[in-house]
Amino acid sequence: MADSLEDTLEERVVWPSWLFTEMKTNHIGELAAVFMYIGAQRALILKFKLLSFCPYFIKYKEPIKKAMNFVRRQVETETVHFKIMSSLLPQTHQTRFCFFWRINAFLLGFLPTFIAGPRALYWTVYAVEKFVEKHYNSQIIKIILEKLPVPSLLSLLKNFKEDEVYHQREAAEHLYGRFDHPAILNPAIISKVWTNLVYYGSLWAAELVRWI
Repeated sequence: MADSLEDTLEERVVWPSWLFTEMKTNHIGELAAVFMYIGAQRALILKFKLLSFCPYFIKYKEPIKKAMNFVRRQVETETVHFKIMSSLLPQTHQTRFCFFWRINAFLLGFLPTFIAGPRALYWTVYAVEKFVEKHYNSQIIKIILEKLPVPSLLSLLKNFKEDEVYHQREAAEHLYGRFDHPAILNPAIISKVWTNLVYYGSLWAAELVRWI
């Protein structure tokens, strides 16, 4: 990993301006992912404590524990992603108002998870990771089409995309047991509205980062 990172840093001299901008969106996206999962983690811990006073708590105990394990793994992965992006992108190219993105991402993880529980968390993750998969894929395709001499960065982006696809599949499997379940492909109206809000909200956020 260290050698690969060094190679990627050396490739920065040939990065065109658009790639610096895209890497800025990647950097803040990974930061947001960390805080989204931290927000969900806090919500699950609080929900676990509050429900422990409920006589029917046993019904919710296992789903919350499973969600806690799920979130813990995602925090670990996204933290690694963020650290790598931070080391690759010069501070002068990093977006401003990081505090604003941290708060928004934290609330995106916290509120649906606290209000509606683990299933809302999984739908949120599914929508976010669906966007991130397409986001990374568009960068990979553009690098290939422009024949940029950045093999290490290309490999890194492909690996990150694979991680995000895995998170997306894992969320779907927690919801319905498998990634291609009909209820995932054609969700109920509430789930559909929520995932569209999260997906297009992520799209809007990435576009905004490009400009500030």
